[in-house]
Amino acid sequence: MQLSDTIENTDFLYLYVKKFKWTDAYTTELLQGHPIEKRVYRGSYNKDTKTYRIFYTSSADNKLSAIALSSLVTTEWYTSEIVDISRHTILSLDLTEGDLEQLIQWQKKDNADIKSEMIPPPSTLPSLRQETTNSILDVAEFISCASELYTQQPATFDAVHEIIHMLNDSIGEGDSIDSIGVSLSISHGAGYNIGKALDHLGVYMSDDRRNNLMEEDLDAAILNLINEKIRIRSNRNL
Repeated sequence: MQLSDTIENTDFLYLYVKKFKWTDAYTTELLQGHPIEKRVYRGSYNKDTKTYRIFYTSSADNKLSAIALSSLVTTEWYTSEIVDISRHTILSLDLTEGDLEQLIQWQKKDNADIKSEMIPPPSTLPSLRQETTNSILDVAEFISCASELYTQQPATFDAVHEIIHMLNDSIGEGDSIDSIGVSLSISHGAGYNIGKALDHLGVYMSDDRRNNLMEEDLDAAILNLINEKIRIRSNRNL
């Protein structure tokens, strides 16, 4: 397999196939059923052509093969729902322990076999490789921590999982631009964030709620405390 892509114009991806079906049976047979649903794959995105590749090992000759896709969602050629695995999506995916181990092993090898099939740029390779490696190690560490937490403290994992979904759902909702600015303010942010958190905790623990505690008040307090953490990190170097 020889790729026309270069390392410079390629983003390397890790993908989870939720749903996939080729329109015609011939393509399905030719590609040995790949991409197979409920499976993780390595992938790439060409920033020039705006196209994707999914990599798999052929059962016929045990060699690396690639499938070219114009999109990760449904087109006239296939029905598809493929998710880019990242720290923002990984906890929402139905990954097995084997999937997590496979991702970690791939990340350790840094896609060396795929890169060897590409055309390397003469000057930008070192800096790009370092940037890609840092990003991959960051995701690998997150996967490892999530896997260990799931194994040792499943109840805690479920709570963290719920908080991440809550954060994702809250982006762009509820707070106005002004309140977001206040929450990140060097001078007023701490008082705003902690004050809002205490307000929600006060309602959570109030007499009329004490016998029927409502999780939404607790969730709102957690979000305010996370905003304070973001404020501290954002202003740390100012």
